Amino acid sequence: MMSSRGKTKLDVASILETSSHTLKVARAKVNHEEINDAKLSRENDSTTLTVQSIPAILTRLESDVNELRTKGAEQLALLVEATPDGEPAQVLGEFLREAGAIDLLVQLLADDVPAIVRYTLITLGNLCSDFIDSQAQESKELLLEAGGLDAIVRCLGSTDFAVVLYACACLQNLCSAEKYSDAAVRAGAAKSLERVVRAMESAMQLKELDVGECAKQPPHVQ
Repeated sequence: MMSSRGKTKLDVASILETSSHTLKVARAKVNHEEINDAKLSRENDSTTLTVQSIPAILTRLESDVNELRTKGAEQLALLVEATPDGEPAQVLGEFLREAGAIDLLVQLLADDVPAIVRYTLITLGNLCSDFIDSQAQESKELLLEAGGLDAIVRCLGSTDFAVVLYACACLQNLCSAEKYSDAAVRAGAAKSLERVVRAMESAMQLKELDVGECAKQPPHVQ
């Protein structure tokens, strides 16, 4: 998962910090099955994926077949996730930038298949992490030029919990400097995050209310 490599700076205003905390709490409460399919499968052998695998992966991402696009998105997310921080991540990031992968990934954020959007957000989140790649700013610039920030903000309105979760994490990594934080606010991130926070808090309150009401019910005696 994109937060497993270390802490990332949070600068989109206090609302992003609030939403991040709320999502973490909600994530701890949500039923495992609801987000299980959004997690990268550790049964996959990531050692078979290398930089040389990228052309074939990008070809899958451009396919009209949902299954092929999904597989490509999963493989790329797994490859980026498994690549060691530092120089290996820099080499991979540079390769992906030169291959035009950022533009393609931004397009995939509008895909009709939720799993593809989840994997894409994971990949972009890692590519935009200064902790992982010291040259991540170059990926951020390409992402902004391709309209990626607006696409990520739109993901905050998804009905898929995991998509919203990874969109918040992606914004967190992207907004490591005031320039990107300001751009996120202009793109409507603050308002969208406020809606996310309100929705999550309301859902959590309803869940707690349901549990409380059930506890008040006398046992059924036949």
